[in-house]
Amino acid sequence: MSVSLELKRLQMTLEIGDDIVAYSPKAGVMSATYPRYEFARADWDSKVGENVQEGMVINFKVIEASTSSYAPDDPEMPKPEGDFKKPLKKCEILSVEQPQQS
Repeated sequence: MSVSLELKRLQMTLEIGDDIVAYSPKAGVMSATYPRYEFARADWDSKVGENVQEGMVINFKVIEASTSSYAPDDPEMPKPEGDFKKPLKKCEILSVEQPQQS
């Protein structure tokens, strides 16, 4: 099954490491869930390249998925019922769509 993500707020949400490229669409936003999508760096480099742009759409399939949860260390900090969730999806890129030019 194919899934799509439109890349937004790249400076806040995209991490390019030596082996993994991670996209966390809710980074820096208050939420009960913080999903993270991980792509192999070699796959990213060959299909996306260096010219990553706001509005690009990455079509991918999920290879492995897991979810962890955590609560703030400070018991006085607000938290959602059932703690914060961190779904992690390891993905393989199927195709890339360039952003629409207006």
